[in-house]
Amino acid sequence: MKIEVTDVFTNESVELTATMTTDHPASSYGQPVMVVDEWNDCMSHQNWILAGGRIIEATEAERADFARWYSLIEAMAGGLP
Repeated sequence: MKIEVTDVFTNESVELTATMTTDHPASSYGQPVMVVDEWNDCMSHQNWILAGGRIIEATEAERADFARWYSLIEAMAGGLP
């Protein structure tokens, strides 16, 4: 899927390619993680929020996995408006 984030140092928008997967060492108990191809690493929930992440393009399956991943943000924050 394609995502867009804001580089916190330059304030410029950056388009990245990401994959939602449970087949990664950072995944635990079947929870999906977002792996960013350009970083060869995972996007943390904190980075997603701070960088103002948004989905540009995704399949229905990717959107469903993203919703599971995002629900962890809501759980950590005690619910979001």
